Amino acid sequence: MAKQETTCDDILKELRAKQYRPVYYLMGEESYYIDLISDYIVDNVLTDTEKEFNLTVVYGADVDIATVINAAKRYPMMSERQVVVVKEAQAIRNMEELSYYLQKPLNSTILVLCHKHGVLDRRKKLAAEIEKVGVLFESKKVKDAQLPAFITSYMKRKGVDLDPKATSMLADFVGTDLSRLTGELEKLIITLPKGIVLLDPEHNIQPAKKTNYQIQPTTKGLSQYDDLLNKLERIKSIVSDCSDKKCKLHSHISVIEELHDNIVYIGLDNDFYSTYQEILKKIPLQKILENGILVSMDNA
Repeated sequence: MAKQETTCDDILKELRAKQYRPVYYLMGEESYYIDLISDYIVDNVLTDTEKEFNLTVVYGADVDIATVINAAKRYPMMSERQVVVVKEAQAIRNMEELSYYLQKPLNSTILVLCHKHGVLDRRKKLAAEIEKVGVLFESKKVKDAQLPAFITSYMKRKGVDLDPKATSMLADFVGTDLSRLTGELEKLIITLPKGIVLLDPEHNIQPAKKTNYQIQPTTKGLSQYDDLLNKLERIKSIVSDCSDKKCKLHSHISVIEELHDNIVYIGLDNDFYSTYQEILKKIPLQKILENGILVSMDNA
């Protein structure tokens, strides 16, 4: 009977229970799970004070295997454990020499090797030796058909239930890059429970209804948002002649400020999203709405 492969959830479950292994060799084509496990170890095994003397992070291109082994052989200072993380471990030559350390690894050291965009040859002795004393984990690319389940599971862990149609749209729109996908989901979570909009290539946006958090695709031409702005302009032209600040018409203008808090931007690349945040610091939202986001970007 074939041995069941260790999953990311298996490893995280052990880590949360403080059941640590001397060596974690994290490899594979999907960077997301490798980062998830290594980040959890870095963030949770040591306290902030312990990290000052007992956390070592190096990059494979800058060290050789002897340097890694020497770091792993050190004893912790004023701590039960030390953590040694090797990023881009695929760049280290003569990795098979790690076998010397694996014969008698220190239980006070947690050695984490992050080998992205490739795998160890499981037929070789090193792979078996890692599995004997630690964890050998392969992070595989998620298939298209698995994306909706991944999104649903991720959001449920965050306490959010997404409509199945919204889940499918996100899966189709973002694709199988889990790091990018989870980034988009985090943007979504930040503003829930609020309205959701999806941007098309022309950045033409259309607010969705607040019920069920459904994502509505935008269409070319006049959107509901454009229509709202046209109505706002007509209101503003009337209000400008009204000096009574208690007039109900004045409250209509303030609605547009509330609208901004009810929008989450799905599908933006990080550069656009960052640029938009910078624009908001320099230009009042009302001006952006008057001139348009693209004009505001040119003038920022």
